[in-house]
Amino acid sequence: MIPYLLVGGALFVFTLITVGLSYVDFDHIFGSHGMNMKIGLSVAAFKVCLVGAWFMHLKGEKRTIWIPLGFTFVFALGLFLLFWLGYADPIHSTSHPLH
Repeated sequence: MIPYLLVGGALFVFTLITVGLSYVDFDHIFGSHGMNMKIGLSVAAFKVCLVGAWFMHLKGEKRTIWIPLGFTFVFALGLFLLFWLGYADPIHSTSHPLH
């Protein structure tokens, strides 16, 4: 019971950190476009790992659950890559709302 309360407390603290970070303009500090999003997603990814490991009991699972989870991760990364490639090299002969 104690580890669940500790992880729940950590999730609460990191939620407060996320809210606090939303008021900081990291784009202006680092001079990089999208730095706020990168930092926010990094904190969110850490919280997802805590939830998956403790509350979904993935920290004690066998190899049979990690293989499909790995494939899911690889395919999700592939979808993000396809989106990024489509955004980085748009077809200019059609109307593109992002440019």
